[in-house]
Amino acid sequence: MLLQERTDKLVELTLKQSRSYLEKRLNAREMSNEEIWKDIEGYEGYYQVSNMGRVRSVDRVVENNKGGYCQLKGRLLKFHTTKKGYHRVNLNKNGKIKYFLVHRLVTQAFISNPESKPQVNHIDGVKTNNNVSNLEWCTPSENIKHSFESGLNNNKGERHHKSKLNRDDVITIKLLYSKGKHTLKDIGNMFNVHNSTISEIINGVSWKHI
Repeated sequence: MLLQERTDKLVELTLKQSRSYLEKRLNAREMSNEEIWKDIEGYEGYYQVSNMGRVRSVDRVVENNKGGYCQLKGRLLKFHTTKKGYHRVNLNKNGKIKYFLVHRLVTQAFISNPESKPQVNHIDGVKTNNNVSNLEWCTPSENIKHSFESGLNNNKGERHHKSKLNRDDVITIKLLYSKGKHTLKDIGNMFNVHNSTISEIINGVSWKHI
């Protein structure tokens, strides 16, 4: 009887956790369909970020160079793309310009981080998709694991920075060698690589995924 009660409680707890998870995902999805704007921390009254990954300045009164004041109309800000492929935005306050990654602005404004995880993950692997439904806080190890699982950190074959060959080249090399009419050196000369490179391909040391 005691075992049955424990089992029932475990099932009930699991169901509650599942419902809670589904509610969070549903709320995130609903939020992503309706654009919501929030002040950027430290830039209240200057800039806002939306759950759809957009950033805007807000209407405000500023002092002009004649000592008077004028109304400055808010606008959507243009993004710059970093060398790593992320969207970056420049924010100006009191003449001081600072650079911010858009995905971090979105997560800081819309996603709680009770475990203080330091990094942000793009769930679909698209670095420019900064919709709140596509972002999540993560640890460095979780981020690395996701990059491998999603194929983002795949440096095999022609993706490797030192590769002189592509997939079609390797298939042709294997086909030529299988016919027995060409030596490793012959094939290497055809593709302008050393015969040791051809040997590694034939023996499965490199390009073994082809």
